[in-house]
Amino acid sequence: MRVPSTEAFEAIFEGAEGRYRIDYAPTDEWDGVISVSIAGHDMRWNVDLVEQEDGTLQMGGITSGTKEVWDDEFWFQIICDGGPKSIQHWGDRVIWREDPAVAD
Repeated sequence: MRVPSTEAFEAIFEGAEGRYRIDYAPTDEWDGVISVSIAGHDMRWNVDLVEQEDGTLQMGGITSGTKEVWDDEFWFQIICDGGPKSIQHWGDRVIWREDPAVAD
């Protein structure tokens, strides 16, 4: 079920390219934007969907700008609560990779 956006937050994730930080900022009551830099590439991902599924807040959108890093763009889904944060990258209805959040 779609729900209003969460407050701004930042998180650090560990992926194949090493650690990367995301900064989320809401743009209105329902959507937001993520600033991220992976492998030296600065990107901006729009959050197009914030939803509550099985009691867990999740947000998602398209990883615009990742063609230079991953040769493709993917649907991302950030698991925001219900345990440690993680970010899943989906391609053609399957999880391509999942990166866990790490402490500073």
